Amino acid sequence: MTRTDPRAHDKAIAAAQELGPAFDVIARTARNDPAVFCQFVLKDEATGLPIELAPIHEEWHDLLNSHRRLVVWSATELGKTTQISVGRVLWEIGKNPRIRILILSSAAGGAKKIVKTLKNYIENSVEYRMVFPDVAPD
Repeated sequence: MTRTDPRAHDKAIAAAQELGPAFDVIARTARNDPAVFCQFVLKDEATGLPIELAPIHEEWHDLLNSHRRLVVWSATELGKTTQISVGRVLWEIGKNPRIRILILSSAAGGAKKIVKTLKNYIENSVEYRMVFPDVAPD
């Protein structure tokens, strides 16, 4: 095993220490803002990189914050499942771990895939744990 350059190692440690407080601020904000939560926690399935919200996604979260019942009707592949069925549900679980949520899908196996994704985030996401440290798998 090759040891990295000690200077590079020290720089990486220093950078991590500088980023720590920034991550704390993001995590605190994400506890109260589902749009920030989604950008911080959710990852693109293809790349593994954090997702970026489009203005329409922020509007969906604002509407969900303002209305108890809401129908979001939009074109396919615009992120409804990622933003609402995964991101928003994860956020709601974090806010109230005793909440009951029903996931329905017209696609064969769609609901099962969504629930598996939710489970994966709750069990394995470092970012999710930073935002909601008290949520534990059951």
